[in-house]
Amino acid sequence: MATTIRSCTNLPFGPERAWELLCDRDVIHARTAAHESLSAELTDHRLVAAPSPSVAIETQGTMPASWLPAVIARRARDRMPSVHRTEVWELPGGSPDDLQGRMTFAIHGVEAASAHGRMHVVRADDGSELCQEVVIMVRFPWLGTLIERSLSSRIHESLAAEGDFLARRGPGRPRGDRA
Repeated sequence: MATTIRSCTNLPFGPERAWELLCDRDVIHARTAAHESLSAELTDHRLVAAPSPSVAIETQGTMPASWLPAVIARRARDRMPSVHRTEVWELPGGSPDDLQGRMTFAIHGVEAASAHGRMHVVRADDGSELCQEVVIMVRFPWLGTLIERSLSSRIHESLAAEGDFLARRGPGRPRGDRA
């Protein structure tokens, strides 16, 4: 079974500003450091010019016990799972109006779990909208559903917090500020 998580955030600026923010290592470093429940760090941020402009972002973090069902968290104790996330944002048409991406999650410590997703930023009347969708699957006969349910609310909170973080970096704001 799989669980799909969706999060959409209204951004008070257009897709071109979203692209600028995603390309700014300081902003992405601050976004990662601002995460309240997942201790994570930015491990890579690189811009690629060809074949179409893209930015690759990699983060690594340790999953807190509160993200897992109690029965699993007790067994894991000092060996909590780690999460390696890779995001790739692209401008396939060369324009920020076509800003889209994909993400994958490697979950070390719960090898039966996997997650992947996609995201896009589309122009809206009052700015733009950042939409993210993640599909998580845990291949354990009866615990899988329990783990998916537990993780899905936490992943949704994380995606929403990241969207809110970017939304607070409107036009004219300093790059990596904490506003």
